[in-house]
Amino acid sequence: MSDRLSFDSPVVRSRADYLIGDVPLALIVTLLLAAFTWLVLDPGVGFDDANITQNYAENIAGGHGYVYFVGGERVEGSTSPLWTAWNVMAFALIDRPEPLIGLSGLIITFAIVLTSLKITRILFAAADLRMRYTPAAAFLFLLVPTFVGWTTWSLMDTGLWILLVALLVQSCLRSFAGKTNVPALMLLSALVTWCRPEGVVVGAGCAILLFLLAVGMPQARSRQRSAALLALVATGAAYGIMVGLRYAYFGQIHPNTYYAKISTQTGPQLYDGLRYLKSYLTEPVHLLLFALAACALIHVLRTRKAPHAETIIRISAFLTMFFAAGAMVYVGLGGDHFGSHRFYQVFLPLLIPVATLGIACLVAGREHRLRKLLPIVLILAVALTGLQWWRFSQAKGGYAVEFGIASMSRKMGRDFNALQPAPSIGIYIAGGISMSYDGPIYDLLGLNWVKMAHADRNHAGRYTNHGGFSKTVFFETLPDIVSPERRDCADKSWTDNAFADNILDGLYKDRRFRELYVVDCWKDYSFFRKRTYRLPQ
Repeated sequence: MSDRLSFDSPVVRSRADYLIGDVPLALIVTLLLAAFTWLVLDPGVGFDDANITQNYAENIAGGHGYVYFVGGERVEGSTSPLWTAWNVMAFALIDRPEPLIGLSGLIITFAIVLTSLKITRILFAAADLRMRYTPAAAFLFLLVPTFVGWTTWSLMDTGLWILLVALLVQSCLRSFAGKTNVPALMLLSALVTWCRPEGVVVGAGCAILLFLLAVGMPQARSRQRSAALLALVATGAAYGIMVGLRYAYFGQIHPNTYYAKISTQTGPQLYDGLRYLKSYLTEPVHLLLFALAACALIHVLRTRKAPHAETIIRISAFLTMFFAAGAMVYVGLGGDHFGSHRFYQVFLPLLIPVATLGIACLVAGREHRLRKLLPIVLILAVALTGLQWWRFSQAKGGYAVEFGIASMSRKMGRDFNALQPAPSIGIYIAGGISMSYDGPIYDLLGLNWVKMAHADRNHAGRYTNHGGFSKTVFFETLPDIVSPERRDCADKSWTDNAFADNILDGLYKDRRFRELYVVDCWKDYSFFRKRTYRLPQ
């Protein structure tokens, strides 16, 4: 039997073939990675930043409004409206919904892996190749355990964002194959726009690429171009609705996180973004995936005159431009400070199918010889997986500290509730404490403090996404306690923290600050205390 078949082959379209293959594979991969990463990370209550979203959700569910602390100003300090809405529903159901949110992340991760396997099938069908490489795609996921830490255990919006983008791209790719689903394209374009601030760029970009690449298509050209235009309209309408609601409630057209993070100085912002992209591209596993993807692209270019090649060429062009444009979006945003390249995780479920196609192209015509070497291939695959898992267990994704910060900060908030009257607290680790402390909290980076976020955005970009602090606003406010953390009271070295010195513009060494504040300690917590505020004896 030939190894080549058309897109409309019954083998490709078989529902039984799909259910027997992809669903169990996706489930096995998800559960293996989830169990391994849970054991390594001990995730607790999620990332400290995830606790910020949970805090807003708890306040909204409790009827206090979209506020950072009860009685505080309205401020949109959570990044994803959709993920915040889901967290609100979770808090409306139960008091401590972190396990429920984690379970939803696990389901989302499974859906991401499954969608990626479905995209793999689309690519192979468009390339006129037999569907027998989905296990290879599943294996490639095992090489990236950092991915599941983000999509499942962080409790952040990352998983939902990745899933919606993957589903939108999948719908676009199906459209190239003559299977346009207009309602799905419109709905996914709207949901992507509501998920993250950059969603409007992704939704509009996909619609524009779909429209442009439809030019000259002999099949369903009119329907595809109409679908692309409707998807663009849906994106614009979704964005307009969100901006209108945001302006009516908050008086701003962007979330507060935008004003706190996006600099008016383009040069430093781009420099940080390019460094972030370089770091992502030079990671060994990413190099491997892009090298395999390059093999697939070379194969497509070599066979561009073959029968049925038009579809795979358009798909390849779409994905290539999507990767390039997506990379530039995050370069423009200045990258990110979290470990394991949070922003570029969105590429993984799209990159793995292309890399899998690259594997098929490399082994094409050599299957018989490789079959004899199958035991060696399996041993090498297990060894490579073991190496990646060992690396993850050592570095813990570069983000394990975020889980500890959240748990420690929650305990700190509960302890500080013993101080009466409740002091105002200025802090740059502002997630976990907001879930447990009942008094006023000022996020020194401005993410949850409107005046701070708008004060001096020229500082942003020079401090790797931590440039929202303004001394002027700080000295206008003067919180009672500044930068509390659990530390040895005898150790005063924390006051020379280079990271804090950077992001707080040298506040700890400022003469005026030292005149107004003194280093103090209470219940093993060290902090700066305003001299006029007295701790209870």
